[in-house]
Amino acid sequence: MLGRLPDVEPFVEVAERRSFRRAAEHLGVSPAAVSQNVARLEDAVGVRLLDRTTRRVAPTPEGERFLVHCRAALDALRSGRDVLAEASQVPDGELRLSTTPAVGPLLRRVIAKLGARHPRLTLSLSFSDRKVDLIADEVDVALRVGALPDSSLRARRLGGSHHIVVGSPSYLGQVGTPQRLSDLASHRCLGFVGPSGGDAPWFFQGDRRVQPAMALRMDDGQQLVDASIAGLGLVQCLDFMVREPLADGRLVQVLTDRVAEGPPVHAVWLQGRARRPAVRAFLDAIVDAFTSGSASEGASAARGSLAAGRSG
Repeated sequence: MLGRLPDVEPFVEVAERRSFRRAAEHLGVSPAAVSQNVARLEDAVGVRLLDRTTRRVAPTPEGERFLVHCRAALDALRSGRDVLAEASQVPDGELRLSTTPAVGPLLRRVIAKLGARHPRLTLSLSFSDRKVDLIADEVDVALRVGALPDSSLRARRLGGSHHIVVGSPSYLGQVGTPQRLSDLASHRCLGFVGPSGGDAPWFFQGDRRVQPAMALRMDDGQQLVDASIAGLGLVQCLDFMVREPLADGRLVQVLTDRVAEGPPVHAVWLQGRARRPAVRAFLDAIVDAFTSGSASEGASAARGSLAAGRSG
């Protein structure tokens, strides 16, 4: 006997999360209930699936082999659920999204519009620079900045980006506006700290990289933008991160003739997930955000600056 289907999902959650408590939190039940589910499944299959100690939980060798088939079965069931949802053509249920924090400001506007248009849709958003595993982390759509490796994931290019330098009107009014790259030496520069712990360089036209002396370092790009809005100094960021503060005057772009092309932005999802109305609705909304209205104006301005710099 395979055991009851409701017992399979708790086993998968515990095996992947290595914790009865975390599995219970994800499933919205008590740890005791999850433990009972797993025990009942082990009785049904006749083998021990999980090794339990006071400090850790891990699949047994038999459990690891069984886990592969359980994941496939659950994914097939979820695909079946998606097919049923497709029949209604109404975006509903939970849509799980993952993105780098850099896309956060743009994504929040998209989410607000989706929530207003589709009240039956529940959105769950995770911000991380980590490349999430869409299957293990149960993510429907992930937004990624940079070139994509070859994989079985479906992908759509949302647009390009540009490295631009910005500062607040109050800061520029006090210190002045830089006209040349060498002027950065006399400015307070706010720098991004990469995963390796080193300062990320600033990128400029002609594949030139500059390493300004940093007056403030952070490992969160959006926090650096907020610091620049507060008048703490200049920051280099990707143009889509600052479309709103540029449009409303909280930030001013400088060194416009030295704009460098940045990485592309993609949406990625598992093959077959785009059948879900919720996924299709989100993809349509995020593509629109990158290609129309205020989203495209910032990119067009950056492209204009880049073209002007090259023609000179």
